[in-house]
Amino acid sequence: MTDKRIALITGASRGLGALLADFLAAQGYDLVLTARGANALESVVTGLRKYGGTVLALPGDVADAAHRKTLVVTAQSLGGLDLLINNASDLG
Repeated sequence: MTDKRIALITGASRGLGALLADFLAAQGYDLVLTARGANALESVVTGLRKYGGTVLALPGDVADAAHRKTLVVTAQSLGGLDLLINNASDLG
């Protein structure tokens, strides 16, 4: 059994999602991040490398069932999911 905690954050490319990703990475979480904007998402991942944990970025739309399944499979590959932050939206 591992002490590693895994979080999945949707809408992780900016704003609250990016802030939460930074906070959780600093707390030692491994992360699965998703957002529609691949370039902005990769920029967040680059900033999180300083924490040394695993950060997997999967650009896509959570409205797509196939993308949601990929997110679940990816989280399972890291050992399961301890925290889900469903932050994706069309606001702003």
